[in-house]
Amino acid sequence: LERQPLVDQLVRWIAGAPRDDGFVVGVTGPWGSGKTSVLNLLANQLDDDVLVVRFDPWLFSGADQLVSRFFAELANQLAGAGGKHVKRLGRRLAEYGAAVSPAASIILGPAGQLLAMPERLVATLELSVAEQRRRLTETLAVSNRRIVVLLDDVDRLDAVEVREILRLVKLVADLPGVVHVLSYDRRRVECALESGGQVDGRAYLEKIVQVSLAVPAVAHDRLRE
Repeated sequence: LERQPLVDQLVRWIAGAPRDDGFVVGVTGPWGSGKTSVLNLLANQLDDDVLVVRFDPWLFSGADQLVSRFFAELANQLAGAGGKHVKRLGRRLAEYGAAVSPAASIILGPAGQLLAMPERLVATLELSVAEQRRRLTETLAVSNRRIVVLLDDVDRLDAVEVREILRLVKLVADLPGVVHVLSYDRRRVECALESGGQVDGRAYLEKIVQVSLAVPAVAHDRLRE
């Protein structure tokens, strides 16, 4: 379906993203345009030294759960990826997630084991959010592996959840060496952001997403072929 040039462009953006800062990429298009397929092709084409983690926000209900599950999913996927440094990254993410999320106990699985809960969690919560962020940033800064976070189907969320997931991305968008790739229907997300009556949806998105790529509709004759 002639999607390879789009994937090639995404790979170039990720390869050229700054190592000392975060980077956010948008993959936009209406429902059924093939955004998920583009993300799958992207994940398969990235180099082996890139750590790809996935988060499907629509699998979780409630704005509070989105925050806690975001860090839990990232931490668990990194903690299970193998390698001492990668596991340390997973632990730091779990600690930061525990600091910023009211549902800290949600961090279970590999990341929870790395935290040696509950004793380590108690010690973790005694540190400020700023200190947890500093420790996470330092660990990311010395890593020679880029992390690409794929957030698919942001437009499946309700308006409150859309605002929460974008607030969350804004919170972590400047972490060094981390690239967030978001897929969404631009019109739906802008309307969701504006439904609160306080922001310009397009302007808000432009503050978070540095570059975006629109997935064009497939020509009828190509699809028929």
